[in-house]
Amino acid sequence: MLSDAAVRRLTHYCRRAAVMPPEFVEVSGEGVMDGRAVRYVGAELRRLVWRDGEVREALLAAEDRTVWDALLEALRRVGARSQGLALLDLVTAMSLEAARTTSRVAVKN
Repeated sequence: MLSDAAVRRLTHYCRRAAVMPPEFVEVSGEGVMDGRAVRYVGAELRRLVWRDGEVREALLAAEDRTVWDALLEALRRVGARSQGLALLDLVTAMSLEAARTTSRVAVKN
């Protein structure tokens, strides 16, 4: 699924996500979360991961349980078993970034 180099980058991103101060954003139009502040990976790391197409696509596909399991297994293989929550933060960040990007494109058109 991910190349060895992409797994190393993902591990690096997870480790950074775990130590960087989080941001909180207000989510609107999301049903249960409407109007609530959600913990979010910092902007600098979000931009970095978003530019990494291979990792970004894997994170966006992680809604599929098989992909999620493969990402956790990749972290386990490189000794980053404890990074599961940081991985979840990155998956959430990429999902929200994708939604924001889509809404910005729709507004431009």
